[in-house]
This record gives sequence, structure tokens and C-alpha cells, in this order.
Amino acid sequence: MISCYVAGPYSPTSEMSVEQNIENARNVASELRRAGMVAVVPHLESLGCEGLLDYEGLLDYEGWMTHGFGLQDLCQCIVMVNGWDHSKGAIQEYGRARDNGQKVFFSCDDGYVEEIKEFFVR
Repeated sequence: MISCYVAGPYSPTSEMSVEQNIENARNVASELRRAGMVAVVPHLESLGCEGLLDYEGLLDYEGWMTHGFGLQDLCQCIVMVNGWDHSKGAIQEYGRARDNGQKVFFSCDDGYVEEIKEFFVR
């Protein structure tokens, strides 16, 4: 089974709220899951944890990024959600994927789900 890490903006911007960013990531994950893939969505890992007290650095920004990198490293590929290039965290995840040779796909590309399947079947 193909495992895909879903990377995209989480923090709010002038155009998108946290809720909209989570929904966008969830929609990409749904497409991947309907195609029989595993979708790892870090947006859902932190859902509802905003405002909690930092516990040994686990809930601050760097702690969440470290956690996400660990999840990303377990996946075969990464799927960049629309708007990823305006997100500090998603840009870091993209760089990590490129540095580690992890295949990168873009949800804005028509047919990206089929492209993922074809890449891993060969």
C-alpha cells in the first residue's frame, strides 16, 4: 500500500483560515484514501491542540515540525496541497523531501492520484 504524507499550510493567512487549510488537506487525503492509499495528514495530528501549554517543547512550532518530519520520513512520497509555497512549514517539508530523495507530487496537478499510482507500480 502506498503511503503519502500530505503537506500544506496550517496557520491562518489573510486568504485562508486554519479550518480551511485543514479542510484542504483533508480533501487531498480523501482522494488518496479513495484510491487505496494511506494518507498521513499532520494537520489532523495537531487539531484541537492550539493553546495548550508547551510540554517539554512538544507543542511549540519546532516540536510540531519535528513530529511531522518523523511522520514524513515514514511515507513513500509527499503530496503538496495548494498554497504550500506560502507556508513556512510546508516549504521545509518540501525541502526535506527533495534532500532525502522522497518523490514529490502536487495536488494542483490534474491526475496526481493516478500519477502516484503509476510511479509506484513500475
